[in-house]
Amino acid sequence: MKCSETQQLVKLYIEKQLSDREMEQFLEHVEHCPECYEELEIYFSIYETLGGADRNPDTDGFDFQGKLMEDIKNTRRYLYWRKAYRLFRFSIVLVAELLLLLTVLTSFELHGEKGSRGTTVYRIIYGYHGDTESETHTETGNEMESETEHKTKMGAMERE
Repeated sequence: MKCSETQQLVKLYIEKQLSDREMEQFLEHVEHCPECYEELEIYFSIYETLGGADRNPDTDGFDFQGKLMEDIKNTRRYLYWRKAYRLFRFSIVLVAELLLLLTVLTSFELHGEKGSRGTTVYRIIYGYHGDTESETHTETGNEMESETEHKTKMGAMERE
């Protein structure tokens, strides 16, 4: 940001009318440019003097430099928390979108021939169960046995 741009934003900064991005750029420039900081200090002193009709001179004093430094520190803190809030909000929205996507994909997988056992969520929770012959199951009587065991028993019965 150039000095001319910064000096045009001094009044808006004092009145807290800058956007977060403008405020951050403004403070970055003012903290590294002595001329612009001095300009801000002058306007801040005038603003405090004229706008400070409700202040108590016994407790507030006339430490405009200290007040300006405190105001800059508070503004930096405000910007930090705004960024943290935006990051938190973005993270929550991202997690919600991922869960929604997972739900939609799972609903499509449920319509497959394996039903709920064919879903990605099922495989993640209960471990991968592929389509290998030894892992597919058929029902015989009251018990479950693997297809390989079933074929082995059937083959033995045919041989007899």
